[in-house]
Amino acid sequence: MSELRQGDRIGGRYVLLERLGQGGMGEVWLPSEAPPVGQPAPAAPSPGKSAAKPLFAEVAAPRRHALKVAAALGTLLALSLPAAWLIEASRSRFAHGGPPAGFHAESGELRIASHPEGAEVYVDGALRGTTPTTLRLTAGQHSVRVKNPRLDRSRTADVQMHPGSSGRLDFDLTE
Repeated sequence: MSELRQGDRIGGRYVLLERLGQGGMGEVWLPSEAPPVGQPAPAAPSPGKSAAKPLFAEVAAPRRHALKVAAALGTLLALSLPAAWLIEASRSRFAHGGPPAGFHAESGELRIASHPEGAEVYVDGALRGTTPTTLRLTAGQHSVRVKNPRLDRSRTADVQMHPGSSGRLDFDLTE
């Protein structure tokens, strides 16, 4: 392979301006579009300066400032959105009562509904609210009674709750 020099033409289209580096696989040069045959090659940049222009160099000053601000805001948005999504996902997980990862649950969740709504809910004999409701119950056996005082009707169910489990009871108090 022949040795490359500053000002050499490559493929008839490019002129080598400056050698940027050298390694085990060869050399890296800064090229430029070659002028038509018969015209001199562009001068190499002075030492310490690159021939590359700043990103927005050819844009008028007022627009250049606006473009730089837009680029900075776009970068900030691109970097902050994934973090915001992760934070919101973790917040919504905890807001809905789910245990954090690695947490050993000692209770389960039981959703209780009735038709008609508004029936009293008793768990192990204690009033815990009205339907529809979601209760967190300790692991183990529980007696759930739903009572509608207006209709003078009630239904009872025994449930076995396991740590971290969820269940649903639907009661029809119209019959």
